[in-house]
Amino acid sequence: MEQNLISIVFGTMGIVLGAGAWLSISKNKALLIACLGSICWCIHFLALGAVTAGISNLFIASRTFAASKVTSPKQKNLLFFTVSFVFILIAIYSWQGLISVLPVTAAIWSTFCYTFLNNLKMRYGIVASSLIWITQSFYWGSWQNILAELMRLAANFIGIKRLNSLSIK
Repeated sequence: MEQNLISIVFGTMGIVLGAGAWLSISKNKALLIACLGSICWCIHFLALGAVTAGISNLFIASRTFAASKVTSPKQKNLLFFTVSFVFILIAIYSWQGLISVLPVTAAIWSTFCYTFLNNLKMRYGIVASSLIWITQSFYWGSWQNILAELMRLAANFIGIKRLNSLSIK
């Protein structure tokens, strides 16, 4: 896919916000910064014509914000199942072939990680999400998202090391 100015600007903003989010050792701070990054990725992917990825990222922003706020098991279960259902609907209604499965799978998996896992385990889980997004981004020609996901992987590994050295779970 051909890049345009909007996709380049918002992809670059997504890269910067993503690196800032995952270098933070605070789970809530990481999630709130990632929320802003998801808004940038929404605009980036829509500018590329990747409708499922764009709409998914808009909903990811909402989900990420909500995941930073829920605390009770009942709230967590409700968030996970509601969000998963909506992501499946997004894939159905914005279907662009099997490629539409990737952003939805990444979104559901990261919802599980954000909602149910502690800070350290969440970061390990996000590695799988990054690999799925890299595959999806390669298909759409989003070098910005590939770079962002590689940076997110590196930042997560740095965060994991920092959390382990501080004995924070």
